[in-house]
Amino acid sequence: MNLKNISKHISIIFIFLLSTSNSFSQETIVNQIISVELIDTIETWLDNKNEDQVIFYIDSLYENDPTFYKQNLEYFLRFRGIDKLNKDDYIAAFKLFFDALKLSQRKNNEIEVAKTSKELGIVFLHFREPQLAIKMFKEAEILFTKLNEEKLSTKALYLNAVSHKRLKKYGISNNILLKVMSDYKAKKDSSGLALTYNAIGLNYKNLKEVDKSVEYFSKAITIFESQKKPLNLAKAYNNLANIYQIAKKWDLAILNNEKSIQLKKSFNDTLGMAVGYINLSVIYKKKGNLKTAFIYGNKSIAMIEQIGDRANNRKIGVYSLMSELHEKQGEYNAALNYARKAKKLNERSRIDKEATLIELFEKKQDVKFYTISDSLMINQQILKEKNETLTQEKTDVINYSLIIVISMLFGIIIIISWKYRSTNKIKKELEVTNEELSATRISKEEKEVLLQEIHHRVKNNMQIISSLIRLQKNKINDDSMNELFIETQHRITTMAMVHELLYQTKNFENLELKAYLIKLIDHLFRSYETNTKVKQIINISDDKASIDHVIPIGLLVNEVVSNSLKHAFNDNDEDAEISIQFYAEKNKGYFLEISDNGTEKDNNSTKENHGSLGMELIDSLVLQLDGVMTLNKTKGYHYTIKIPKI
Repeated sequence: MNLKNISKHISIIFIFLLSTSNSFSQETIVNQIISVELIDTIETWLDNKNEDQVIFYIDSLYENDPTFYKQNLEYFLRFRGIDKLNKDDYIAAFKLFFDALKLSQRKNNEIEVAKTSKELGIVFLHFREPQLAIKMFKEAEILFTKLNEEKLSTKALYLNAVSHKRLKKYGISNNILLKVMSDYKAKKDSSGLALTYNAIGLNYKNLKEVDKSVEYFSKAITIFESQKKPLNLAKAYNNLANIYQIAKKWDLAILNNEKSIQLKKSFNDTLGMAVGYINLSVIYKKKGNLKTAFIYGNKSIAMIEQIGDRANNRKIGVYSLMSELHEKQGEYNAALNYARKAKKLNERSRIDKEATLIELFEKKQDVKFYTISDSLMINQQILKEKNETLTQEKTDVINYSLIIVISMLFGIIIIISWKYRSTNKIKKELEVTNEELSATRISKEEKEVLLQEIHHRVKNNMQIISSLIRLQKNKINDDSMNELFIETQHRITTMAMVHELLYQTKNFENLELKAYLIKLIDHLFRSYETNTKVKQIINISDDKASIDHVIPIGLLVNEVVSNSLKHAFNDNDEDAEISIQFYAEKNKGYFLEISDNGTEKDNNSTKENHGSLGMELIDSLVLQLDGVMTLNKTKGYHYTIKIPKI
């Protein structure tokens, strides 16, 4: 977009602001835009979900007045964060809010600190971290109260109650909501009061306190009816119907469900109507009226199958319900058909949920390392400032020395006295500065913690990769392809175990080779369970090895032992055994010996196929270790690998 169009849009905004107040001159309005009214107007646009208009205006402002944009950067970072939050881009929203919070804190801009803390709390709720959300909402509430921002303080308190509800602390949530209710009553805010009544009713519903739940839902309905808010009213009727259903007051449950459905029809909420029909079908089933239950169940299916994947959970429920109804009628084929549909959707939902959990884990890791990086950058900046201060102080020392030399003209005694006092003062200043510098440096323990965190992250990422491979494997019916996926998983697990040991130890140079190999061998034997009972013969010396040698040795053991377990023995072979030995000989180096006494059940096995990936990998690993390998096939397979150093 060119500057002419940008100027045109800015002019339109100016005209809009001028029209909001006839009592100010044009010059006064422009001054207010820069100081106050611009911020209020943008927040109004955000409240009305006009995010695209906000982002366009901020970008235009950045191009036309970068100085003003930079001076008020904390505001614009928060506005951009709200845009990302409304678009469900929670990682981008977190980073923008986090940067805005740090900037507001440095500027001591308390109102922006409070508003940004509230937004961060909402992001933490989306990350399923209600404890962190509670912390942010509490800090925001304290600052809003201090600044006499009563409306915002009450909103933060309400969100705090929602966070406690997520933790299933319904009693604590209700105690907070009672304070919110009191505040809304004092402000005569009926909209906020109705939402609070509804939230209290939901808590009492979870606590199985039927009478209190009905009382607060009814209060919310009265206000929603007076305000003519069909969306909120439909939800409240649905909540009231659910609590009557819990109390087994079927007629009242039916009445409120029907009211909710009628309202949902008025704003074309197809999914909401389908859910209402499901509820009616369940109620009539419990009343023993199977005919009516079938009618509402079929209505629900007709609507819900038009919606798509977002209604999958509801489809599972209605398919299970219809299966049960057909079974009660003795229509077993129809019952089985619906049961199969429910099972198929349930499996798909499980896979989607697992993928969602992996994605959520990655997002949390991204957020965690973003905050760590920010802390390191702040420490580096502090260290730089301290070094600049020290340089300036050294310059001052030189200047003081010159003054002392010139002062020698006025007397030896005065010079000696002045020099003594100056030197003593400088020494104390340097001691203080050195102490401050020492405090800002990253300690050895902190470096170890950071390295442990890095190895922990690498291990977790490898586990995620392994999980993704497993998910892909489950969708492939080819056995040979599945075997390749399994082999890849074992190789990843072999490397992940090294990083797990590094995470658990404080020695990052050398690892206990014996503990690692025993754990790896145990994992392989458990992974390749067969009808043949294979005996383990393990003799590994208590040597330590660097990570550069541990990983290749582990991969060698993985490849050879895996091949033996898969191909060396026939079913029910007696006296089957696999031997793994690692030892050192003076002046000769280290020896890794792996052997089996099998007869090799598969003539086309990987063991004999020297062109296979397994054998290529073994040869490559031996070369990486600067080792020499010999293979003896006299009785079974016997690998001997000589390694010069570990």
